[in-house]
Amino acid sequence: MRKLLLILTLLISSVTFSQDTPAVRFEDTTALKRSLDDAQHFLDSMKHAEASREAAQGLQNLLRYQDEQNAKKKKQAFLYLGLGIFFLVVLIVGLRRRRKK
Repeated sequence: MRKLLLILTLLISSVTFSQDTPAVRFEDTTALKRSLDDAQHFLDSMKHAEASREAAQGLQNLLRYQDEQNAKKKKQAFLYLGLGIFFLVVLIVGLRRRRKK
């Protein structure tokens, strides 16, 4: 009697606690592999597109920075040129005054 009760308990518990079969089963592993490869390819292309966008944005920022630096250098060059011309004029005026005396 105990053996029969034990066997019945084991059978009922194995049926009760067993996992359900999945609704979708991939019989063909090549189809599963193909779908996983397609998903990975899509993720790779998205990462590549994002990296390209970031690189283009970084390049635009670099070009903008270079333009700003070139504008500052040009402004500084004109300032130095103006100061040089001013002091040249002062020198010429000073030398002409000295000659007249």
